[in-house]
Amino acid sequence: MKNYILIVFLSGFISTANAGFDEGLMAHEAGNYKQAFESFMPLAKQGDAQAQFNIGVMYDEGQGVRQDNTQANVWYRKAAEQGHVVGQRIMGFQYFHGRGVPRDYVQAFSWYRKAAEQGDASAQGSIGLMYEVGLGVTKDDILSVKWLRMGAERGEHFAQFALGKRYAQGEGVPKNKVVAYALFNLFDSDELDALPNGHKQKLQTMQDLTRETYKDAVQLTSEMTKPNNLNKAIAKYLNKPN
Repeated sequence: MKNYILIVFLSGFISTANAGFDEGLMAHEAGNYKQAFESFMPLAKQGDAQAQFNIGVMYDEGQGVRQDNTQANVWYRKAAEQGHVVGQRIMGFQYFHGRGVPRDYVQAFSWYRKAAEQGDASAQGSIGLMYEVGLGVTKDDILSVKWLRMGAERGEHFAQFALGKRYAQGEGVPKNKVVAYALFNLFDSDELDALPNGHKQKLQTMQDLTRETYKDAVQLTSEMTKPNNLNKAIAKYLNKPN
């Protein structure tokens, strides 16, 4: 969670509050978590969403304060209710996994949706997966694919992998092993290790390809890696003349 402490540099006039925030950031970077906590807390109580989020992280990680999931969620929620996108996503995560709150897929979906609508790729992928299996929402293949595509475009690995499985199986999209393999081919070996049956899924898909379609898939992977081109590359491949 430490990486969720977001460093924000403001140009121009720096108020006392901003100076206090910067002091908290510097203390946190130096590993002086107690001082960082003491710097962020007054700002959090004044309603600063980023400071509220940082306090949530520090309760979550036990940095400068006793670890407490319940208190972490108090501050994550305060930040999330002000539109803090990562706070919203983490509230979705907390409800999904029952961390400091009762497990509640409806609440998880609601918070993930708020973050997803702000463009958070991880939340978009989570929404896609929840639509896929019907957790906290009615199962819907079309909406699942819509959100997976959005997350995949922004580089979310689970969304890319889940979208690849959909093309491999023809669920919510036309079945196409070239597109499926091209998506699986975005990951290196270590990244596949972190995905459920990652290597197995890629190998099984590759075995269904011919020499020519394998070359097509590798070329499609290359096109997908261009900025903001993943979904365009897929559409172009699927719509090319036979």
